[in-house]
Amino acid sequence: MPLSALRIIFLTLLSLAVAHTAAAQDDHPAPPAPIPVVVAGYEFEPYVTASGGLTPDLVAFLNEAQATYRFEFLVIPAQRRYRMMETGKVDVLFFEMPRWGWAESGVAVEATPVLMNDAEIFVARREQASNPGFFETIAHHRIAAVRGFHYRFAGFEADSATLTSKFDLQLVDSQPAVMRLVEGGMAEVGIVARSFLIGEMLQRPALLNAILVSPEVDQIFRLPALTRKDGPISAEALTALLQQLHDDGRLPHFFATRGLGPLYVWPGDADASPNGSPIP
Repeated sequence: MPLSALRIIFLTLLSLAVAHTAAAQDDHPAPPAPIPVVVAGYEFEPYVTASGGLTPDLVAFLNEAQATYRFEFLVIPAQRRYRMMETGKVDVLFFEMPRWGWAESGVAVEATPVLMNDAEIFVARREQASNPGFFETIAHHRIAAVRGFHYRFAGFEADSATLTSKFDLQLVDSQPAVMRLVEGGMAEVGIVARSFLIGEMLQRPALLNAILVSPEVDQIFRLPALTRKDGPISAEALTALLQQLHDDGRLPHFFATRGLGPLYVWPGDADASPNGSPIP
């Protein structure tokens, strides 16, 4: 067979192979790119910490669990969350109560069912709080609390000057600082989130014998996720995703492995919060 004829046959077969490959690709198109969703959080242990926290861990977990959305985590100042949600720079806030200033902000958001129940609790050194009735007179003790937060025992007043004029109060910038003051004897009572104390006790088991927790809480937080109205993921779609992960056991496992299984309540009732109040 002449060389030119062989060349023609080879080129014909090559063209047929290319056409077959293209047809096969058309039959199996590439999956659509995941939809980007910006999840914001502001520093408040254990949800967002200087080195990570529950919220960025949840974002990573959601990305591993599905391919429809690509959740991206962004740390923001707490006071800017309303404006950033309004302007579309933020799409989702996990562990955020609707009554934390959202009605006053005028920003349209939607809520999922509650993911976690948390509370702010009073703690004290065991040797100081062993007397009956110690926690019944909180306002008479030297108290350590986080600056700028609203506490029920203080009438939800957040102004530092007003608070320190009414109470023997030491205001600090974080819950770890509150614990240092209590453990060091510089404060008789500290106020921290139950979820934060659980994490501290997991890391430092000696706290179980060193600290007493008041049977009464300062306030209760029932924490859903908030989504931006008309954003890339609706509260309904996020609820469906979380429900699927709850039903197959992966979402309860996520919380249980972090010691937060007792606080996980999905799907909780967002309207059942008796004492929720603003965080800054």
